[in-house]
Amino acid sequence: MLWWLGIKVLGIILILAGIFLVVFFPMSPEDQNIREMGISVDVVGVIVGIVLLIIGVFLVFS
Repeated sequence: MLWWLGIKVLGIILILAGIFLVVFFPMSPEDQNIREMGISVDVVGVIVGIVLLIIGVFLVFS
């Protein structure tokens, strides 16, 4: 029973972290670029936020 509650709490934490990354991470300065990869850090943060949201929703509703 305790592991079930722990999984739900972990899901809620992941949802909150994902919302934070999706909403606030794109507001970071534009000079943060990964020049070797040619991809903006903002895009990476949003993608990670969306993945965390999906995993968190899965954990909460499973």
